[in-house]
Amino acid sequence: MTKTDLLQRIEKMSIAEEQAMPVYSRHMTAILSWSGLSPERRKAVAATLDKLKTESEGHMRELADLSKYVAGSVKDVF
Repeated sequence: MTKTDLLQRIEKMSIAEEQAMPVYSRHMTAILSWSGLSPERRKAVAATLDKLKTESEGHMRELADLSKYVAGSVKDVF
C-alpha cells in the first residue's frame, strides 16, 4: 500500500471515529431514560458508554500520531 493510500485510509478512520462520538454523547441521556432499564442497569450502561467515549478519544489521538508518522516517513510502501 502506498503512503497516499494509507494516509487516505487513516483519514477515513479518523472521520468515522470523530463523527461517532458526538452521537453517543448527545443521545446517551435520552436513550437511557427511555430504555425502561432499572436505575442500576442504566448506571452500568452509562459507565460502559463513558468508557467507549474515552477509548474513542484515545483512538483519535493514536490515528493522528500514526498519520504524522506516515506523512513524515521517507517510505512510500507500507
